[in-house]
Amino acid sequence: MANDRDGIKAFIGPQAERIKIACGVLDSAARQQSDCDSLLCALERHLLLGGDKKKPSTDGKLSTQENGILKRLHRNFAGDLAVRLKAGDVDAYIGRLLNDEGYAKATLNRIAQKLGQSYNLAIKQNRLTSNNKPDIRKLSEEDNVRQGFFERTEFLLIRAALPEYLQDFAHFGYVTGMRSGEIKSLEWSRTDSDTIRLRAVDAKTGKPRSVPVEGEIAEIIERRRGAAKGPWIFHFDGAQIGDFRKAWQRACVLTGLGAFYCRECDVKLDAKCECPKCEWKWDGKDVAPVYRGKLFHDFRRTAVRDMLRAGVNPDVIRSITGHETQSMLQRYNIIDDRDQHAALRVMHAHRQEQDRGPERGGSAGINREFGQFSDSEHKGHPVGCAKLLILWWARRDLNPRPRDYESFEGR
Repeated sequence: MANDRDGIKAFIGPQAERIKIACGVLDSAARQQSDCDSLLCALERHLLLGGDKKKPSTDGKLSTQENGILKRLHRNFAGDLAVRLKAGDVDAYIGRLLNDEGYAKATLNRIAQKLGQSYNLAIKQNRLTSNNKPDIRKLSEEDNVRQGFFERTEFLLIRAALPEYLQDFAHFGYVTGMRSGEIKSLEWSRTDSDTIRLRAVDAKTGKPRSVPVEGEIAEIIERRRGAAKGPWIFHFDGAQIGDFRKAWQRACVLTGLGAFYCRECDVKLDAKCECPKCEWKWDGKDVAPVYRGKLFHDFRRTAVRDMLRAGVNPDVIRSITGHETQSMLQRYNIIDDRDQHAALRVMHAHRQEQDRGPERGGSAGINREFGQFSDSEHKGHPVGCAKLLILWWARRDLNPRPRDYESFEGR
């Protein structure tokens, strides 16, 4: 205490210093030295202990989605001091992922949310002050509903063009509609002869679910057993599959299911990845051009649409795909031109059936000058009354309301 009174900082031993850091009790100088890596490491420990939900991970692992986001943030903000990160820096980072790497707005919001969560935790632990947290914007997701889906021939094309380690991975997504991050997390330890189980921690909804090994899925699993190497069902030389965005885009461009566009001119690149307007050429190492085309997530929409067309109960579909609500499921029920053509064909056939004759309840009454029925057709006869009501409604602008309309309602 004498040192404090004399204006000299009291000595703190190494053990005490470590305790202060672990408890988040840092002085202003230490706060200035806190970097983003330490904030993200603290968030990772917090999430492993259950986060704000107070439910620790049962196997000491984060979900595939959380793990991927934290790895990316570690990689992109390594060495950056937390107090020096400003709103403009975060905006530039989000803009680069959105425009240069083609990330969806919903995905970017998840990444930004984790970055903000790391700052909130540091403030709660007294490692930073609220003034040190940058303003992190949230992108609007109103236009986030995509309309892409695969036809069978398109799927066969893209499957053949993908690297071998992604072919069964894509096939499984096409059949089940499961999210790519969820497929990456599937392990042999949770798979038996007739069921594949997804852990709650690996599901986006936080709820476990299972997929039966039937049909095409059984064929996929049989092939994967022959190529088994490590704990993952789908793997890259034994390791968990990581970001396959570039491999996917190249396969789509190769099969005509996607294209690269020049960032400056917004002109489609030719077969040599060269812009015909400004002559810029992508060598595979420079900043990637803009990609437009099919997405892996289109398999999810395709599976939902095809199961609905096949007459599968929507609740059963949700148990496979993991959609939480019926409204979310309906967003994936894509209506295309074929559905509209089929609807018009059905309606045309129905009207032809109506016009075939009176013995089939057709429109013969209309062809007989609007209701020249016999007494047996309208005097107390339910069918005759219904016909009269329909014909009156069709000519309501020409005829006054029938006086005995109320009597029809009571019969």
